[in-house]
Amino acid sequence: MLVLLILLIVVPVTAWLWARRRQPSRVWLVTGFAFGAIVSPFSRGLYSTYFFGPIGAFPGWLGLSLNLFHGVPGFEIATFLGLLDPRHVGEGVEDLYVEGLNGLVWGVAYGFVGWCIDRLRLLGQSRVAP
Repeated sequence: MLVLLILLIVVPVTAWLWARRRQPSRVWLVTGFAFGAIVSPFSRGLYSTYFFGPIGAFPGWLGLSLNLFHGVPGFEIATFLGLLDPRHVGEGVEDLYVEGLNGLVWGVAYGFVGWCIDRLRLLGQSRVAP
């Protein structure tokens, strides 16, 4: 399971390669959305490397800090919608609700950042004299 969570990084890399060929004006929008969709479970995978000893300490700390930041919105939205009990540790399908909502929230957030980068790139290209 750990390897699958860490291999999720292939998703935004593949999205970047695809967008670079098919949608060059939207490369960072597509890449940002793909990264945002996987950042929460990917950070959990990184966090679980902490328990592999000294080699996994740095990726584990990085994963913990990323998970503390990226895990909150999905939990809060799922609690607000009544999909999970706030006094109970989420497990099973409740965890899928939280991660799905995190994917939506962070996909939109990072996609918007990517869209802004694409706009700045296009603006910079339009100002260059031919």
